[in-house]
Amino acid sequence: MRYGGAEHRMGVRRRRPQHRFRRSRSVRKTLEHAQARLLPLHTPPTSMETTLWERLRDIWLFQRRTGSGAPEVTAGTIVYGAIVRAFLVVVGSLGLMAVFPDVWRYWWFVLLVMWAVVFYPAYRRWSQFTHEVRQLREEILCGSCRYFDETGQLCTLLDEHVRPDYIPCGGEGWEPRSWDDE
Repeated sequence: MRYGGAEHRMGVRRRRPQHRFRRSRSVRKTLEHAQARLLPLHTPPTSMETTLWERLRDIWLFQRRTGSGAPEVTAGTIVYGAIVRAFLVVVGSLGLMAVFPDVWRYWWFVLLVMWAVVFYPAYRRWSQFTHEVRQLREEILCGSCRYFDETGQLCTLLDEHVRPDYIPCGGEGWEPRSWDDE
């Protein structure tokens, strides 16, 4: 007899556990309750939140975010970021030359790093910036105003930055751009 005793005779078999290490019901309920209370490991960011990658990119490119979460980029922040990054590359290469005196033979490597770290990000950001300014000029009322400064996306009348979702004067201070201004 495989299963002995009264269990086999009555047609009732003992159930074997399906998993070798089964958790008890109370442990499972406790874990489910704890997981429901904790935030998930990855929550997709909303429009107001920024991810870690976006924060690091903002620090590296020296840009701020507006209240709506969009990056506020001006010509000054692009140039300032390029100057600071160039300074860091030069100081880093001089520091390497102090430690390793034969590094001067690889001057081309310093130029390559300068291009990759300083000039290329500034060029990409500048081309993106000019594209955004062109879009602003075409899409919103401020683009055709005489007080709109393209280099800073700035309303010179109120000294505030213009965004697609925010017009500083609300259209009340708008004056058409004259032919001499263009």
